[in-house]
Amino acid sequence: MNLVEKYRPETLDDVCGHNSNIKKIRKWAENWSDGDKPLLFHGTAGTGKTSAAESLANEMDWSYNETNASESRSTEDMEFLAQEIRSYGDDKILFVLDEVDSIDGRSLQTLYKVIDDSPNPIICTANEKWKVPDGLVSRCKEMKFNLRKDSMKKFLRNVASEEDIDISSRELGQLSTRNGLRDALNDLQEYSKSGRTDWDARDTEDSPFAVTRRILLNKDYIGDMTPDDMVSFLNENIKSEFEGVETLRSYQAISEADKWLGKVNRTQNYSWWAYAGPIAEEVSNLRLTEPYNDWVNVNYPQSRRNYNKGSQAKSPEATLYRELKNNEYTTFSFDFNEFIDLVLPEIKNSSDEEKCKFASSYSLSDDAVKAINVTKSDIEEWRFEEVDEDSNDLEEDSEENMSIFDF
Repeated sequence: MNLVEKYRPETLDDVCGHNSNIKKIRKWAENWSDGDKPLLFHGTAGTGKTSAAESLANEMDWSYNETNASESRSTEDMEFLAQEIRSYGDDKILFVLDEVDSIDGRSLQTLYKVIDDSPNPIICTANEKWKVPDGLVSRCKEMKFNLRKDSMKKFLRNVASEEDIDISSRELGQLSTRNGLRDALNDLQEYSKSGRTDWDARDTEDSPFAVTRRILLNKDYIGDMTPDDMVSFLNENIKSEFEGVETLRSYQAISEADKWLGKVNRTQNYSWWAYAGPIAEEVSNLRLTEPYNDWVNVNYPQSRRNYNKGSQAKSPEATLYRELKNNEYTTFSFDFNEFIDLVLPEIKNSSDEEKCKFASSYSLSDDAVKAINVTKSDIEEWRFEEVDEDSNDLEEDSEENMSIFDF
C-alpha cells in the first residue's frame, strides 16, 4: 500500500507538525457560526494543508466538499460554487477551495458575497500567498504551513519503525529536507524497495537564505519566496559573489525586477509580481565564474535590519508610519525602511496644501504631522481657507441662480 495513503491523518492530532496551527484550527471549528471568516492555509505543496482540512472534517463530523478553485474560471462557475456553499441542511459541509492562488480574480464578486455570510465553514488553500487576490486574503484568517525538518524526521522515523525499514538517521535527515511530507514518504517507500540512497540531490529548504544561495550557485529555483524578498536578498549578496560582467548584468536584471515591484507598490496590484519574480530568477543564469567550494554565504539585507526597532520608535517618522499602516482605509505593504526611503520623501516633496489635505484625510496626530514638515496650525488654517472657499462658491452659485430666476 502507498505510504502516503496509509499514513494519511484521520484527525488533527494525527497531522505531522503545525501544533500551533492545529490548536487555532480546532478552536475556529468548535466556535464556528454562520458568517465567520474562512481560513486560508498557505505554504508549499506537501506540507499538510489539505490533510489538515480533511482531518478537521472527520473530527467535527462535517461533510467534506473539495473544489479546485483554479478550474472555476467563469462567472457561471463561481455562481454554481456559491450556490453549493449556500446549501442548507441539518449537517454542516466543510468547503475546501484548493489552489486559490490560481483563481481568476475577475470572477470573484459572486464568491465574495457568499463568503461574507456563509452558512457553511470554508477553508482556502494556496501554495503562494502573494498570488491570492487581495479581496480574498482580507476575508480570511491566514495560517502559514511550514513543516519543520525535525517534525518530518520524527514522523519518518516512526513510519520506518512501523514498516520495519532499516534506514540510518543521516538518511532520514536527508529525506526531511524534502519540500513536503508527501515527497519524503514516496522516497522512503522507494528506498524500502530498492535499498538505494542515491536520491536526486534536491536541496529543498525554502528559507530566503536557501533560495538565494541556490540562485547564486546557478542551481534551479526551488522554494516559496516573494519577488520582493528575492530582489532584496539578491541585491544584498550579488556584490560579494559575482565578478565583472556578471555583476553588471545581474544588477541590470534586479533593476528591471525592481521597476515591476515599484508598480506593485504604487497600484497595490500584486499580479505584477508575476513579472518581477522571473526577472530576478534570471540572475541564476548570469553566473559565469565558479563559486569557491560550491558554497555561498548569504547575508540578510542591510535595508531590512532593525526594522522592528525603527518602526516602534517614538520619532515622528515612526509614529506616522504606524498611523498609516493601522488606518482601516489604507492598504499598506511597505516595511519601515522602504517607507523612510521611498514613501516619506514623496510626501515631503508635495505642496503644503497637499500635505495639509493628506494629514487631514488620515486624521494624523500632532507627532505624526511633524514628519511631513507641517504643523497643526498649518492644517487648521488650510481647513479654514477650504471652508471659506466653499462658502464663496455657494454664494456665487446662489447669486447666479437668483439672476437666472430674475431674468
